[in-house]
Parts: sequence; structure tokens; C-alpha cells
Amino acid sequence: MTILLCSIWTLRVCNRVRSEWRQRDPEYEEVEDISGNPALPEQTESFGEKMDRFFRARPSDTSMCSSSDVVAPSNPSYISKNIFSDEERKYLLRVCGGMVRGGIISKPAVKQLLEKTDEGKEILHKFKIEQLINRLKYERRLNNRQKST
Repeated sequence: MTILLCSIWTLRVCNRVRSEWRQRDPEYEEVEDISGNPALPEQTESFGEKMDRFFRARPSDTSMCSSSDVVAPSNPSYISKNIFSDEERKYLLRVCGGMVRGGIISKPAVKQLLEKTDEGKEILHKFKIEQLINRLKYERRLNNRQKST
């Protein structure tokens, strides 16, 4: 049978096996494999039982996780999709708009522009410079997309 299957296209073999499975008689599904291998075990534990087992793990059992192993993000602003408020976004566009419209977006230039004002210093303290650079690049893509349409 192996020689026969090797000469046939793989997709045709897969489709043929699937059709055989769909047509299988339900009264023969309980029978063990012909090769003598035992049938695969069925799932006896429900999802709720798995979750209970996960959260009541003992500290002495190192193979299981406990609820203290799950760590929340350190910055709560990461939970939401938009980490920048409208005011912060508008301020970035007002200060770094020249970079968004064209030119090089560089870390030192952005940092230098934002350090000139108190509001800019707050933004530098609240966000990483990489986040600010990514936001400016995103605004550039939006700006280019609007130009092309």
C-alpha cells in the first residue's frame, strides 16, 4: 500500500483518508486498532476541573504553576490598545510634526524637542523613547495613506 500512496499526489491521499473517516460505520469505532495498539484515552477532566487544578497548585509541587506565577503588566496603560491620550498625541504631532511629514525620525532629535517644555518632559517620563518613535512612525504611515487616497 505504501508504494501505491507514494505515487499519488499528497492532497488526493489526504482527501481520500478524510472521506474514509467520514464514511466509517459508528459501530466499529469502539474497536481497537488492528495492530494491537490500545485505543487513545478519552478526556475525563472538564475545563473547569483543569482550571481548578491550575489555581490550587501546592507550593511544594514545582511541576505545577500557581496563580502567583501569572504576572500582570507593570504599566497599566499597556492593557488598553491606545496608550496615548488625545492630548498627548496632538502634542507629539505639534512638536514633532515636521518629522512625521518628512525627514528622519531619530531618538536624539525627538528627545531634544520634548525636553524643551514641561509637557514634553512629562511625556518622556511617562513613555519610553521607543514608544514615542513608534507612535511617530505610525502617524507617518497614516499621513502617507491619506495622501495616497
